[in-house]
Amino acid sequence: MNSSRLDGIDAGRGLAALSVFVYHFGAGAALVRATGWRGFQYLSWPGANLAVPVFFVISGFCIHYGALARRPAPFEARRFYAHRFFRIYPPWFVAIAVSIIALLANGETPDTRQIVTHLTLTNGFFNDYRLNFALWSVSVEAFLYLLYPLWLAVRQRHGLWRA
Repeated sequence: MNSSRLDGIDAGRGLAALSVFVYHFGAGAALVRATGWRGFQYLSWPGANLAVPVFFVISGFCIHYGALARRPAPFEARRFYAHRFFRIYPPWFVAIAVSIIALLANGETPDTRQIVTHLTLTNGFFNDYRLNFALWSVSVEAFLYLLYPLWLAVRQRHGLWRA
């Protein structure tokens, strides 16, 4: 095991992502239709109700664990934001482009506001999920990344319980 990674955390994140995929893909409903056994409908439950919060918790843990692992080097907000941007934004941009192409191929035209709120990761602030509803969690996570350096500064100055 690589000392900078925790295999159990990676496995949990992978299971959460797989569960969300199963939910969005509709595997449970498809199996119910194919077999007639209603028990398959429960395959979607974890992806619809648990996986995203679990993924947020795991991501928060990983961000903080990474910041603590760099000690005694001081936390640099600029470096943190640059790393987050280059890790999230390129695949986000591709997802937005694919979503726009899919809408256009379906005869729908996204409006400028949809495109702007998604490209700026502010769709969560404007409750604008029409371009691709499945991408809502990324804008929420990006907002939490904006808050993290502030939280860390409060924690370092006043302690964990006050933070």
